[in-house]
Amino acid sequence: MEICVTTEAPSLKSTPYLLNRRRYYPLAFALLAGAAATVLFATLPTQRAIELMVPVTGAAAGFVYFLYAQHLQETRLFVDLFRQFNERYDKLNDKLNAIATQSPETMLTLEQKQVLFDYFNLCGEEWLYFKAGYIDPAVWEAWREGMRFFLRAPDIRRLWTAELDGGSYYGFSIGLIEQD
Repeated sequence: MEICVTTEAPSLKSTPYLLNRRRYYPLAFALLAGAAATVLFATLPTQRAIELMVPVTGAAAGFVYFLYAQHLQETRLFVDLFRQFNERYDKLNDKLNAIATQSPETMLTLEQKQVLFDYFNLCGEEWLYFKAGYIDPAVWEAWREGMRFFLRAPDIRRLWTAELDGGSYYGFSIGLIEQD
C-alpha cells in the first residue's frame, strides 16, 4: 500500500504506541496499590498504614488515570492519522494498481508519475509517524506489505529508487520496505 524509505526498522522500544495497551491499566493500578499497601504495612504501625491507604490508593489511581488519559489522546491521534492516510490511499489505489499491472515496456506518463509521487509522499509520512511512535506496529506492517506489492512493479521500483536517492521522504528507504 505505501512505500517506506530507511535502512533500519524501528524496534518496539522506539515505537511506544500500541493500540491494545489499554487493557493493562487496571493491572497497573492493582500492582501499584498492592505495592503501596505492602510498603505501608511493612514500614509503619498498622493504624498509621490504614490512615494512609486512602490517599496512597488515590495517588496510584490518579497516576494510572493520567497514563490512561494519555493513551486515549494517542489513540485519537492514531485514529485521525489512520483515517487521513487511508483516505489518501483510497484516492490513489485504482491508479496505483493500473500502473503496477501495466506492461514494463509502457512509459510512465506525467500523470502516472504524479500519482506515484503522491504515493511516495504518503508512504514517507506514514514512516515518519510510525518512527515517531504514533502508528501501531501491526498497522505499519500491513501498510509495508502493501508497499512491497507496488515495489515489485519495475517502473515503480525504478522511480521510487531514484526519488529516494535524492534524500527525500524523512529517511524512508527501499530497505525499510524489503526487510523482514
